[in-house]
Amino acid sequence: MKECDERLDQEWDRGWDGHEKRQLRRLADLPFVEKLEWLEEAQELAEFIQQSRRKLQALSDS
Repeated sequence: MKECDERLDQEWDRGWDGHEKRQLRRLADLPFVEKLEWLEEAQELAEFIQQSRRKLQALSDS
């Protein structure tokens, strides 16, 4: 089963069928430290997007 999973991880997904399930499996397989790093990077990205929206809103309001 592990060989099949590794093969699927190396294949290019066509369409969205099964993509979410495979992505969740890949994320679940990450070690805890890597999960924390991923979350920290996602938080930084979310904060950047929020700041960018605020700046754009302030420009459009003025």
